[in-house]
Amino acid sequence: MTSPWRKALRLPLRVSLPLAVALMLLATAGSSLWSARTSSVDRLAQTARHQMHTEMHRLVRLDSDVDEPGSASALSSTGSAGQTLDIDRVWREISHLMTFPLVREVAVIDADGRIRHAHRRSWIGRQAADTIPDWDPAWMNASLATRLPQMHVGADGTRLTGLQSYLGRTVDLRQPRQLASSVVYLRMELAGALDDLALREVRERSPELLAQLALILVVAALIQLGLARPLGRLQAISQRWARGDLSLHAPETGPAEVAELAVAFNHMVDTLRQHRDDLLASEDRLSTVLYSTGDALLATDAQQRITLLNPAAEALTGWREYEACGRPVGEVFRIEHAQTGAPAEIPVQRVLETGLVVGLANHTVLVSRQGRRTHIADSAAPLRNGRGELRGVVIVFRDVTESYRLEQALAESELHYRALANAGHSLILTTDANGRSVWCNQPWLAWTGQAEEALGETDWLSLVHPEDLDAAWMDWRRAIAQPGSFEQNLRLRRLDGSHAWVLVKAVPRRSADGRFQGHVLQAIDASREREADQRMASQLDELRRWQAGVIDREERVAELKAEVNELRTRLGLPPRYRAGEATTISDPAAARAPGPADASGSPSAPTHPTDPDTPT
Repeated sequence: MTSPWRKALRLPLRVSLPLAVALMLLATAGSSLWSARTSSVDRLAQTARHQMHTEMHRLVRLDSDVDEPGSASALSSTGSAGQTLDIDRVWREISHLMTFPLVREVAVIDADGRIRHAHRRSWIGRQAADTIPDWDPAWMNASLATRLPQMHVGADGTRLTGLQSYLGRTVDLRQPRQLASSVVYLRMELAGALDDLALREVRERSPELLAQLALILVVAALIQLGLARPLGRLQAISQRWARGDLSLHAPETGPAEVAELAVAFNHMVDTLRQHRDDLLASEDRLSTVLYSTGDALLATDAQQRITLLNPAAEALTGWREYEACGRPVGEVFRIEHAQTGAPAEIPVQRVLETGLVVGLANHTVLVSRQGRRTHIADSAAPLRNGRGELRGVVIVFRDVTESYRLEQALAESELHYRALANAGHSLILTTDANGRSVWCNQPWLAWTGQAEEALGETDWLSLVHPEDLDAAWMDWRRAIAQPGSFEQNLRLRRLDGSHAWVLVKAVPRRSADGRFQGHVLQAIDASREREADQRMASQLDELRRWQAGVIDREERVAELKAEVNELRTRLGLPPRYRAGEATTISDPAAARAPGPADASGSPSAPTHPTDPDTPT
């Protein structure tokens, strides 16, 4: 049944309830009337069958009960030699039968199908098949064969037809004792009787029908006053509620059930109004947050069409929200790879397929409607309803152009300083706040033979010579516990397993807010300087030993000069050497100074230990 028909059959309660009661009462009355009619019809049919059987049997008896040919009664009754049977009695019986209201046709038919007697004289002597409507010779033959009365009821149940076969004496005077088969045909029409019977049943039950009609009217009035009107008022209020007017209350009147229903509806409307107000306030707060946040927000439905675009997203995409809503997300949110310019995958489809949060790949650029390119970072998350069904996707993204530029500059600066660190000869190592190695330059790796991947697994102190390890370990632990500098000359193991002297200096490195993050350690190869210092120290020792020998020799020369002067004095000769004349080569300036002037004013010859006058 189509929807308009269903709507048309939705009758109001004030009509449907009385109609249902009326139909129920009418069904009860109709059932009772039908049952009574059926019972009356059955009785009528049974009476008609009994009457048909009785009358057919009487005709059979009358037609069989004839006088012998040649008897006095037969001759007196016929008045001629060709007729010996008295047929007046059969005719009178047929005429009597036709006075019955139900009887319509009566006939006596011989075995050849010829009518011998009938209610109409015009039928006598004619063939039954040509005269009687709906005559069935096969039925007649079956009746002749069984010798039992047969009755047929018409398809509409209003026609009753009967056949009764019997053996009677023939009317042929040449064969006075010959028996011949015949049948009695009788048809009754029950239609008029059935109509009269139905009319009588209706007349008899009319008071009952009037009482039921009065009951229907009373029930309809009660339903209208006690149920239909309160429900009508509740329906009118509910229609106002459906249009959004939740300020009204339904009148709590009428039967108890309707009043309780109105109370429940009023409570439901109050709760719904409160929830609506809360929802509107929540939507207002959420809208304020969404349209005031600094991050760009873009929402789509399950068909990947845009449903929301906040002002930050409008500024980045170049689209106004009313222009973007309903458009495919790929038309508004165009993203490319920053380095190759190839279109990047929009994560909406993947979120709809997996139901998981998906982030954008690095180096993603958003191309605005005006062609402006902006580096962005974003993530896409599924939107679900209260039943957990996936209803769309929300994309949160932001402008990271400045951050991207700073990251690029930082990366370039790091590469620059790493190149500088690798270009020098110093061994450079950085550690974290716990002293674990974090990074080292290439000279460090070449010197120590360590693998860059294994830096964090070993401590640089493991490369220190065992004799220098204790002092280095204590100073290094102190520099970590109380963040400070570290400086030591120690021997560090090289790639070939030998140890070389290095000068290790470490200074703390701190974050922008001053937090200690570890040390920067620099080791300078001091093996050549160490060898040069050792050679210089050895030469100084040798020079000191040579100087001491020279000083001893000069002191001996001075003693000899003093002895020479003493001997010359004893011999009466003037002293050969003057006091203070003797010098040592340990004082080169004194050795190069001119001697005292003689009488002629010329400088005296310098004193030399190899003077020929000096005794050896």
